[in-house]
Amino acid sequence: MILILKISFNVIIFSYIPMCGLILAFKNYQFNKGIIGSPWVGFTYFKAFFNDYQSGKLIRNTLAISSIKVFLGLPFPILLALMFNEVRNRRFRGITQSISYLPHFLSWVIVIGLMQRVFAPDTGLLNEAIRYFGRRRKHLFHDGKQILLSAHVRKPYLAKYRMGFNHLFVVSDRAHCMIKCINM
Repeated sequence: MILILKISFNVIIFSYIPMCGLILAFKNYQFNKGIIGSPWVGFTYFKAFFNDYQSGKLIRNTLAISSIKVFLGLPFPILLALMFNEVRNRRFRGITQSISYLPHFLSWVIVIGLMQRVFAPDTGLLNEAIRYFGRRRKHLFHDGKQILLSAHVRKPYLAKYRMGFNHLFVVSDRAHCMIKCINM
């Protein structure tokens, strides 16, 4: 019963109460009047967004980056769990599992700092490789034209960042299924 109360409390606090803020999309928020006292503007902000010449590009980029997240973030933890399942040496499996979920405990500040160093236009590892092959260096991390390429290049690490930790859920779920099959 206590577990159900805790979960219910978390769902209410983090899922339902923030929905009250959705009303701000339809109001001209003024701090001194608050959310309830601010005047309604209807679909004004939506019209402004969809009439903007860059709205299509923003939507396309959002969908592309979200697709990358889904297609890189979903299968890799499952594949990693299956690979760890096939490793017979328990000590090696334990060490590699620990190493694989170690990036989960790194701060995002550290991860982004490392990425800025790798993608730096003058000293970055990636730009040094580009220069080695005779191409001109680019600022891949901040260039608006390269944002999808930058997301494609960054995403494998970000997927790996969660992949090692997420594979633990797959392993535990698989072990639970195997116990159910044995008990039948």
